[in-house]
Amino acid sequence: MRDDLRAAGLLPLTEPYTGLGYGPAPGSFAGGDAMNPSVLTVTGPNAIVDWVILEIRAPLSDQGTLVSTRYVLLQRDGDIVEPDGVSPVRFPVGPGNYLLAVTHRNHMGVVERRGSLNQGSYYETSSRDFTSSDFVVFGTDSRSQAGSTLLLRAGDTTFNDEVKYVGQDNDRDPVLTRIGGVIPTLSVAGYYLEDVNMDGVVRYVGQGNDRDPILMTIGGVNPTLVRPHVYGNPTY
Repeated sequence: MRDDLRAAGLLPLTEPYTGLGYGPAPGSFAGGDAMNPSVLTVTGPNAIVDWVILEIRAPLSDQGTLVSTRYVLLQRDGDIVEPDGVSPVRFPVGPGNYLLAVTHRNHMGVVERRGSLNQGSYYETSSRDFTSSDFVVFGTDSRSQAGSTLLLRAGDTTFNDEVKYVGQDNDRDPVLTRIGGVIPTLSVAGYYLEDVNMDGVVRYVGQGNDRDPILMTIGGVNPTLVRPHVYGNPTY
């Protein structure tokens, strides 16, 4: 992954999700997690890409019942760590069997899905690789793929865990609105939901634009298709 947002000095020191209306579950810390500015001086594989949400859920349904929420950091090499930039993530709950879920402010989230005899795990000592096909998640075709690596699906500029290219509450119009709403060739730099490719600049047309990835997420051909959520905790 790229750390363009960090390199451009655009990453907020405090998690953005509480401000977006995605409050923590009852079995959580209060939110408002913050990192020390020194975390953003790290370069290379451990450089910070952005804030993400991790959740653990009790395996009482296909997508689990929300137990605890953490706002944490994603590194370039794919590791998810505490806001100190290095430590493994911890949840303020006791041992038990849990499903793990991850989402991001403009990507679609996914939830671990285990067989009925082996649902979840206690995460004090274990790790999970969401990029692996061996890591089974809820839903069909829930992740995109680059080579052998599985990824969260981009393009959720409305942060409602659903991607639409046209129609009401679509994810394409906010990109145009962010750059002014009239001249499609304009661009704007900043930390925005509409920056789908996370390069620090919102573009509607041209190379590196943020509109095309939205179309690709719904299939790349039919603009009326919808990529429905599989996260089980949408924000709408």
